[in-house]
Amino acid sequence: MVLILTAALLAGLLPAAVAQPADPDLPEPDPPGVWRRVTHDNATTDSKCIGNPVTPLCAIETYLACFLHREPHYCAIVEAGVRPLPQVGKALHQYEEYRIVYARRPSRLNPLEPTTEGTAQWLPGDVLIGLMRRACFKYDGRPDNCTLDVENKPLFVYILRREGEDWIFVSRFRPRF
Repeated sequence: MVLILTAALLAGLLPAAVAQPADPDLPEPDPPGVWRRVTHDNATTDSKCIGNPVTPLCAIETYLACFLHREPHYCAIVEAGVRPLPQVGKALHQYEEYRIVYARRPSRLNPLEPTTEGTAQWLPGDVLIGLMRRACFKYDGRPDNCTLDVENKPLFVYILRREGEDWIFVSRFRPRF
């Protein structure tokens, strides 16, 4: 009788223990074929938080906009610490597409995997986001032209860290295989 009662109690508690609430800082992976855009125009950019890194994904989008827009203040917002940007004009016909492949928090039980996530240093609470990225070009009268064969290239992996209310850029790398 005690065994049956114990089994029933465990059966009732186990789903509650296994079902963890979703981490609000981790964006969901994008389905294959779904791409997000960062462009020079807020109306055609999927992100509505560039310059306001309130989530790890907003920090990445701010980082991407820094280079696409040639706006170093975006890099400063996420403390990217990049060298001065090349003094070339904005390529208004260019935009960036990306898709989230995975997002997770490293831990002592699930640390960075050197073969897939490099050797960057992380702290408890950091977030890792793996992105597939491609450069796209739009010219009047022609279909958009995006980089081909990105599925067969290593992901861009970002490490992001909360600092106060915002998220900052810690590291970006492409794994070595």
